[in-house]
Amino acid sequence: MTRRSRRRSPGWTIKKDMSPEKHKKVMARLANEYPAVVKSIDNLVDQIADRVTQFHPPALLQRSYLAHALSALKEQSKTKEELGLNEASPLLVLDYTQSIIAARPPTDTRIPSDEEYFELQSLIGNLYATINLNYHIHKSAHSQLNDPSYDTQQDSFYVRAQMLWMNVSVDRYLIHNIPHIRDFITPHSDILKELFGISSDDLIEALSSIQKSLTEELFTAYFDIREIQKKTLSVLKPSSVGSKEEFQKQLGKAIDEMGLREKLIEAQHKLTQYDLFDLQKTTKLPTKLLDALSWGPGEEQSFFAPGEYRGWPLRLLPVRTRPFLKFDGRYYCFNNNNLQDHIYRTLQMLVTSIKPEYRPKWNSHQREVSEQLPLEMFGRLLPGAKCHSSIQYQWTNKSTNKLEWAEADGLVVFDEVLLVVEVKGGIFTPVSPTTDLQAYVASIRNLVCTPATQARRFINELESRGEVEIFDQKRQSIGRIRKTDFWRIWGICVTVDNISDVGTRHADFKNVGLTFAENPTWIVSLDDLRVFCDLFDSAAVFIHYLEQRLRAFHNPLAHPDDELDFIGMFFAHNNIDLHAKKFGNLDHIAWHGYRQVVDKYYDELISGGAPQKPSQGFYDFFSTALLKLEKSGRPGSTRSCSWLLELADESRRQFDALVRHCIELQSAERTIKPASMLSDDSSILIFCVTPDFTPPSRSWMREYALALVHSMQGKDLLVFELGFKDGDIAWAHGDILGQRHLKEIAPDRLAQLSEKYSQSRLNTLRSTRKAGKIGRNEKCPCGSGRKYKACHGQKKT
Repeated sequence: MTRRSRRRSPGWTIKKDMSPEKHKKVMARLANEYPAVVKSIDNLVDQIADRVTQFHPPALLQRSYLAHALSALKEQSKTKEELGLNEASPLLVLDYTQSIIAARPPTDTRIPSDEEYFELQSLIGNLYATINLNYHIHKSAHSQLNDPSYDTQQDSFYVRAQMLWMNVSVDRYLIHNIPHIRDFITPHSDILKELFGISSDDLIEALSSIQKSLTEELFTAYFDIREIQKKTLSVLKPSSVGSKEEFQKQLGKAIDEMGLREKLIEAQHKLTQYDLFDLQKTTKLPTKLLDALSWGPGEEQSFFAPGEYRGWPLRLLPVRTRPFLKFDGRYYCFNNNNLQDHIYRTLQMLVTSIKPEYRPKWNSHQREVSEQLPLEMFGRLLPGAKCHSSIQYQWTNKSTNKLEWAEADGLVVFDEVLLVVEVKGGIFTPVSPTTDLQAYVASIRNLVCTPATQARRFINELESRGEVEIFDQKRQSIGRIRKTDFWRIWGICVTVDNISDVGTRHADFKNVGLTFAENPTWIVSLDDLRVFCDLFDSAAVFIHYLEQRLRAFHNPLAHPDDELDFIGMFFAHNNIDLHAKKFGNLDHIAWHGYRQVVDKYYDELISGGAPQKPSQGFYDFFSTALLKLEKSGRPGSTRSCSWLLELADESRRQFDALVRHCIELQSAERTIKPASMLSDDSSILIFCVTPDFTPPSRSWMREYALALVHSMQGKDLLVFELGFKDGDIAWAHGDILGQRHLKEIAPDRLAQLSEKYSQSRLNTLRSTRKAGKIGRNEKCPCGSGRKYKACHGQKKT
């Protein structure tokens, strides 16, 4: 029960090879069937509601909770693709069932049998499957034939938004729930005391207790009973046990003598009664707050109000607005995920509705925290980075051609990398896109498009003017940002609400009339930034991830449904954009299962294990060279690290083998043997400085490297110096040389050196080949990038 669930939405396709005539007939049939499909869903909803109202509410929800717990255990060994709808649906069943209870008063309070519960679960699973598949297919067909303004791309966006809204649940991993809530609730302690008589610390303690009760205590109680059985049975003597009654008497006596009676009763009540869910037993929350966060049976009036989607899960579920159930004077919570996901926004709306004048102060505290946290997290990801928060600057308004004041939420400067950070703490609409698509689109505009445009405004100003002076809130100058100081400049949009499902699909924004920054911009939630802080121990690897992530920005095929799938794709393929392009000119690729490595890590971590963090393939010398280069602290080392990290897995193995061979050869010949890896994607020159001989001068190595650059016809070269001690890399320096550096050597001398060292590399390669031959179609070892037959192979050497 530790997984952060981002449940995969089902999809549907119509075969492309269908003839236009047949397609037209199919669409007409689907359109004609649409009213019947809607009616069947309405009937199914009523059938489900009638069944739900027959049962004792806490007993029914307890049964649903147990189904979810067992499903979560089974899910540990399966990917999302292996889970069928019914098998993956208990969490949805739990939320939907509690929502019906909130909206419809009970007609009976029977305890459901297993058969009755499984029938109800099957009906709800059928409801979700029908809406996910039949409803959207028929609705699209009906709209296409009856709506003159129908647009396929807009409808695709609309359908995807509805399916994600209805099917995706759980924003963050269990381990991050309380830290997230603590960050945002703590500033409001005074108002919570005033309105409800509880401090933020007490509230956080209560939320932590609820989480523990709903995620751990079920299994703890089970194992407690097993342990009590083991202890008591071990002291019972077989000769003293006669009848069943005598055995029970002796067992009870042993339990009492060992002082285990209270523990046994507590465990039994957690397993068989409602102690796991009873908030008056698990917390000290005041009744006033419990009342405000609870629905009694039939109390909620909007979910089954007359109109379209009456009682459908496409409407806003009551459980999302009030997570608790009130029944017979007791208060219960059955779904920790729903509680933790929505409690901050629920409290925000509750407090500001009771005391509207507090709204500006709430927003002010929220803005302060939301702008501070991302910079703190980037500070963890990029140790030593210089962070500027809430900076002022002047930008050129093109319509007036005048300078105007603007603000950026944050600037992060880290070794030739500039991150322009914009943060949005606003609420992503809780209303379903089915019932209010305009609010859904407006949320994307306000929380994603606007801040992305604001980040781009600073970058455009920097690129056009070359430098931008930055100021604090009092408009006192604090420095200048110069374009020439940076190798990479990226815009980043951070949201408080988790909208990973939206942020990864920015290419779809245009389908609903939204404009978005044309330049690569990273959209990320605070929840996902917490994951990055956990997984990435290397600043260089994190920067390289951003480079790969944003390289795929303009490739719509390389966009999965979640940021964590991007992480999994990065670990698996490194160059996400290149991997997606291998599939050719497809209309769409559905990427699933990549985030499983992240889920597995957190599953093991929260279960008390010490899991190894997911990563790419690193090998001895490659890994050490990367680490030493990053720790060198030399300006530009991050760029050199990224160059090295561009190597695919097989090339990393080759790098490792090349360095190993180089030091072995130098040890035997007691002279420097430069090693090179020259390919279309990446070119690297390696100098291994070992204690076996006096190393050549830096000027000689520089000349050798520039001579190779001269041969490479415009390509850049990573020059690596690796210093060895006791057989391992003790230090590393990296430098990227290009055509601009060739002016350091006179042209005639450069041409001579280039040919001299080209011949040296040719001779070295020949000496390692049988018969000393180089294949005519091989790339020439000189570094030109041409085939040997078109380069040195056509000369007499």
